[in-house]
Amino acid sequence: QLAGLPEVWWTVPQSLQHLSGDGEGMRQAFMQDPVAFKEADEAAFQGRLDALIRRLAETPERLLVVVAHGDLIGHLTGRLGLIDDDDDDSDVDRSSVDKARAHPRGLWLQTGECRVVKDLDLQPQE
Repeated sequence: QLAGLPEVWWTVPQSLQHLSGDGEGMRQAFMQDPVAFKEADEAAFQGRLDALIRRLAETPERLLVVVAHGDLIGHLTGRLGLIDDDDDDSDVDRSSVDKARAHPRGLWLQTGECRVVKDLDLQPQE
């Protein structure tokens, strides 16, 4: 399934789409204006999140494992309407608790943490 990924898989600002992903030009453009890349990524994020949910929903398997950065898991699970119901945060890293409070929906996991969600309806919640 990785063969279908484009060579440049990261978000590139519209004004820099002409640059080759394997050359020095893309690296130089990022070094000169990282904010442009961050803004392009943020502008495309919700669409990419919706595309991920659609792709997961189209998967015929009943058991799915998603391995990703914690922020993506937090936003993904939040978009699916999941809420972390663990109120005892006495042994939790404070940064994940702060993210959970800033984003009331979603599972904001600590490094290496795993969760199992059963019978999840893969439909985005508005």
